[in-house]
Amino acid sequence: MSAERVCLLMLFATTALFGAFSPFMTNGGFPLDALVTISLIFFWCRLHASARRASLPAWNSILIFAFTIVGVPVYFFRTMPRRQAFWATLRAAGVFAALFFVRALCTVIARRVAT
Repeated sequence: MSAERVCLLMLFATTALFGAFSPFMTNGGFPLDALVTISLIFFWCRLHASARRASLPAWNSILIFAFTIVGVPVYFFRTMPRRQAFWATLRAAGVFAALFFVRALCTVIARRVAT
């Protein structure tokens, strides 16, 4: 299994864990959840760039950390042909949607179990 896939699996696993434990946290765990999620997305981009032998300049790294929703597509369009970058961006949007769904589902399950 590639390092990129391991990073994606870790992203889904941590999202599920944060969803499962969010009903029991006073602030919902948002700051830690956001930091872990953004860090894993950043590391995925670094691993993806390394596998493609592409560079990830400092400004793009900062953009990924600061505005993930913008930074990841910018990375794709900077390192891939337009058509491939478009489809990669759509897949990334699907991953973001799936992460939201996993988090919500795990939160609902945890609340049901807790009551």
